[in-house]
Formats: sequence, C-alpha cells, structure tokens
Amino acid sequence: MAAEACSLSVGRAAPDQVDAVTSALAAVRCPYVAAVRFEIWTATAAARPAVDDIAAALATFGIEGSSDPPTALVVQLRESASTSIDALRAAVVDLAILLGDPPARQRAEALAAPDQWWLRAAGARWFVTVHAALYPPQHARHWPLAGPIATFVPEWAFQSMFPEGPTAAARRAVRAAFAAADQRYPLTGGAVSSVETG
Repeated sequence: MAAEACSLSVGRAAPDQVDAVTSALAAVRCPYVAAVRFEIWTATAAARPAVDDIAAALATFGIEGSSDPPTALVVQLRESASTSIDALRAAVVDLAILLGDPPARQRAEALAAPDQWWLRAAGARWFVTVHAALYPPQHARHWPLAGPIATFVPEWAFQSMFPEGPTAAARRAVRAAFAAADQRYPLTGGAVSSVETG
C-alpha cells in the first residue's frame, strides 16, 4: 500500500451505484468487455474509507487465474473530477497514489501522462482506462454517468486473451466496434486521453 497520504476516500459502491455503473459498462462498445467481470467501488465524500479492503481486492484480482473471467476493479470518481481534463487527471493521480506501489507519486504522475496506460499496484501491473462525461458522445471514452470511472484490468487478463500480445486484428476489431457506434479513438491515448478524437 502506498505510504503517501491523499485526500481521497474509497469504499464499496452502494447497490444502486453498482447497477448504474454495470449497466453503463455493458454498453461500452469494446468487444472484449464481456470477457471481464467488474467489481465496482466509489471515491466520494460519502464513502466509508476502506483502503485496506481495496488493496486486498487488487492483490487478489492481480493473481493470474484468481477468477474466471478475470476481475477488473472499477472506481467511480467524484462528479467534480469531470469538470475538465485537468481535474480528471488530478483525480486519477490521487487514486493512483492511494493504490499504487511505491514510489506512489512517481507512478501516479506517470500514469496521468500521455500514452501511459499501466500502473503497478498490489504487486501486479494494471491496464488503466478512464471514462468521463466530459468526453463528447462521439469519443470512445464517453461515459453517460456524472461520476467518471477509472478501470483497472490485471495484466494477466490480457495475456490470457492475447498470449502473443494484442494483434493488429484485435486492435482493428476494437476500433471497428466503436466506429459502428459513431465513436472514434482519441488523437492522444493513455489512461486519461485528450478530448479530441482521431
């Protein structure tokens, strides 16, 4: 667990939050979303702080073969994080400081940089994507709910789907699925992408 303090509190999401986030995730166009199970947490002022619990969840989900299908951790951030890209990046840095392995701040700031997708937390590597309402509807990271989400998928989940690494065909399939919904990938990617689409 990260030694550095931050102002963020995390806790298990209430049932209505879980239902809303799960329904919105089911509508995401990525063809590989169905291959992952999601556990929903929340980072709000009302959350009961449960840092040790979320660390334990990450430690479990990060172990290869710990669940079938693999489990991804989804943290719904405060609505205020969706007011601008800068606010969204700041919220993601806070969350990554809370969850990331030491040196936590260095890892968190790296995650928020362009073209960076990975965070080391609970002894495993996690592929991170952030979705928010500030992204326009034609953007692949558009999110229909007020509270943005950060999704952490364990590296072993990708290795189980793509033992030789993601293929060009898999990338084309993902882009084609979003294009069919008139959604496009951003010009600059990473865990927190730009608002512009390519």
